[in-house]
Amino acid sequence: MMIKNDIRKRKSQAAVIFLLSFLITLLISTSVSVLWQSQEQYDEAAARMHLPEVINIFNKGQHSDADEVTKNLQKQPETEEVMKENILLLRENQTVRFKDDSWFSSGTIIRAFPDQYSLTEGTRKRDGIYLPITLKDSKHLETGDIVTLKLSGQIKKYRIAGFFEDPFLGSTMTGFKQLFLDRKTYEKLSKTTEALNYKSTMVSLWTNHDTGKDFTSRIKELNGKTGFARKGTEYIEQPLMKMSAMALTDIFLGLIFLFSLLMLTVMLITIRYLIASSLEDDYKELGILNALGYSKRKLLGAKILQTAFLFGAGGVAGLFGSFFTVPSLGETAMEGSGILWHGGIRLEPVILSILAAALFVVLTAWMSLWCVRKISTVQAIRNGKKDICFTKRYQVSLVKLNLPSLPLRLAVKHVSVRLPQYLLLVIVCGFMIYSMVSISALHENMTDIRKTAVLFGSSASDISIANTSDLSADSSILFQDFIEDTKKLSEVKSIYSTESQYLDMEHQKMLLQVVSQFNNENFLDPLKGRVPKYDNEMMLTEVSSNYLGKREGDMVTVSHGGRRKRYLVVGIYQSTNDAGKVGCMSLKGFQRLEPDFKYQSCELLLKENAETKFVIKKVKDLGKQKNLELKVENTEKQIKSLLEDAQLGILALVILFYMLCIFIIGFITFLLSITLLKKQRREFAIQRSMGYSIRNLRLQFAFSFGIIGILGTVFGLVFVGLFTNRMFGLMFSSLGISKFHAEITGSSVLPPVFIIVGFLIGFSYLISRRTNKYGVRQLAEDI
Repeated sequence: MMIKNDIRKRKSQAAVIFLLSFLITLLISTSVSVLWQSQEQYDEAAARMHLPEVINIFNKGQHSDADEVTKNLQKQPETEEVMKENILLLRENQTVRFKDDSWFSSGTIIRAFPDQYSLTEGTRKRDGIYLPITLKDSKHLETGDIVTLKLSGQIKKYRIAGFFEDPFLGSTMTGFKQLFLDRKTYEKLSKTTEALNYKSTMVSLWTNHDTGKDFTSRIKELNGKTGFARKGTEYIEQPLMKMSAMALTDIFLGLIFLFSLLMLTVMLITIRYLIASSLEDDYKELGILNALGYSKRKLLGAKILQTAFLFGAGGVAGLFGSFFTVPSLGETAMEGSGILWHGGIRLEPVILSILAAALFVVLTAWMSLWCVRKISTVQAIRNGKKDICFTKRYQVSLVKLNLPSLPLRLAVKHVSVRLPQYLLLVIVCGFMIYSMVSISALHENMTDIRKTAVLFGSSASDISIANTSDLSADSSILFQDFIEDTKKLSEVKSIYSTESQYLDMEHQKMLLQVVSQFNNENFLDPLKGRVPKYDNEMMLTEVSSNYLGKREGDMVTVSHGGRRKRYLVVGIYQSTNDAGKVGCMSLKGFQRLEPDFKYQSCELLLKENAETKFVIKKVKDLGKQKNLELKVENTEKQIKSLLEDAQLGILALVILFYMLCIFIIGFITFLLSITLLKKQRREFAIQRSMGYSIRNLRLQFAFSFGIIGILGTVFGLVFVGLFTNRMFGLMFSSLGISKFHAEITGSSVLPPVFIIVGFLIGFSYLISRRTNKYGVRQLAEDI
């Protein structure tokens, strides 16, 4: 009965707790269900399709190596199964085109349709081609559209007959894609003379899990015994593919889960304030109940039970609502992973998460209600005044203030005297500013190409040029001359080259970046140490450093083309290539392994006023003069296209964060405004009798909330400086980003600050209109 009456008495406070509980449980239930099941669904899809743990592709001329490696693998106790399959590997530019779009720039594997795969759309039929579902979304394809293959200059066209899930190579983060033909169509194509140059062998490996060793140890032993990783051209491990496929999903869901934890913190602060406020109002009532025989323990338990009941009611509503939000969020989160969303709400982890949140709520209520045990019954009944443990006031002399506006002076006085009452709003504003500035900074990094390159530790350019001529010695020399002539163009700010090679590092097949120059323009700044200066030095990422067990000052043995050299690790950097499993060195360093190596591509950075289209035309004309076949691309345009989905996702999160933050601030401002207006009626009466106008009193009230917003801004910006980079660094670690650096600019700070502070001032000024209803006599009544 006491709980029922208290809820009726404070409907607005009960509504705030209920709505916050609803939002928190809805966010937690949705994010936990999707995050938990996304990993499970990937593993289930991998098991259903019998995906290999490792593949290695052997090009034309390496078929004998494939046979030798396969035989050696079959003899090892760590091997469970090994399979060899003929494929077509299309690595050249301008070999695959979808509909009438531009040529597909990623590597492509053409295979006969494996029996373990199934279609999500379409039917199996003769002369049809089958694509992963990510290409359907990214290229806007439908069944019946045309796919063009250009093999040795000959055109082959196939109609899309269906789409399939591909957890191995189907995600947007992988550089290769595999397309399927029905077996008879594939055999017919592979026997043609134009397909001869693309014939390759794919060796798939499954390791024995009963050896008592983890995957890394098993594969290292197999590579050391058989040379599996050292041979071939494309060595890919399934854990790396899973990391790439689920990276964007994990980041997206991680942001939502972090915001739900932020909401939980706000709720705990709100509960503490509401309980303290209700205790002040009910001090006399609690004293009377104690005198009537209710023990302080029962009073304490009733208040805790009331809070738990409201949280439970909101939690049940939020849990029910998640049944509708999980499917839509799952589909959005899994887009680009290579597989479709098939699940619903996952009750076990969701209930555990909600129970953990409920435990924090109950503990907060218990700590906030501890003062009930100190209530003085006699004093409460006599005059209803609370004990000293409830009172904290700070006095600031108004005459010592020298501020330009009377309402502002009154606001400063008001806030300084009642700062503990506003502490809740200060902390809530701080958290809101922190979340809004952080997500705005991430959005700003993602919308700016250069900042995105910095974020992901990659190089950025305006124009990318690749030499597609026959890779003869004369062509390589001509291309080097072309690079030198391009440097002389007035529109070009700088030119550099970065090419990648798979080779052997400490008996492990890893990616190596060969960089022509290390400076701020290609964004390869080391996190630790320095860049390579000499031909016996290299850098590793933190991921590859941990994988190889090598640190700064250690030597790494690198093998390539029959040569074996040792390099000193002089720095640690970051890169998202191969999820961070990569190293880099200078051109002179790589020429120790391949003396005749020359760059076959370059990147151009243009001056600010240069027109990209005009420079591309100049570059193409220069290539024609040297009889070079060049592929010239507008890199900025390509990156914008690739980042479009990610940018839209981040923008949606920004809008969601802003709306939720404004909603929370609105509720707490409304609650606090009503409470403070009620408590300050007598003070307003005194000020009215002294000649203050209603307008000045309303402005004083609004400016008080503005000052609170500014204090919250300071608190939030301190949190931004301390925790934003750490938080996003943890979230992006799965992509190979070991250190996150968000550029906090005015455009990411000022909008949240103006929104929060402006909303506080405007909303509180609007609510303070109710003071117009009271005359001096009514306001002066001691209620």
